[in-house]
Amino acid sequence: MRFKTTLALIIGGLPLLIYPGVFLAGAMGLAAPWSGDAERLLMAVVKSALIGSISYPLVYFASLIAALVMAITQRIAIAFKISLIPLAYLLVLSLLFIVWILLNQVG
Repeated sequence: MRFKTTLALIIGGLPLLIYPGVFLAGAMGLAAPWSGDAERLLMAVVKSALIGSISYPLVYFASLIAALVMAITQRIAIAFKISLIPLAYLLVLSLLFIVWILLNQVG
């Protein structure tokens, strides 16, 4: 496997170090009761962010396995592209959390 593919997989795996805390906070956030006056957009963003953060290991390990298979079969370019999927997923999650914060400030 090439260095950049390995580096992308390592960087994508670092958030798994804090995953137990993320899972606990996400599960508590999803279980919390919602007040009737919350905006639907805010509720959709919050639930998407929480479900997305809880499901990150599924995305990471699926990408890890697919990238390793592609690297073993000498499809290095495809392996690198697959190794970027968890990083793109984290970027989307970060944007969801930013929108969450902004919507909370407006409302």
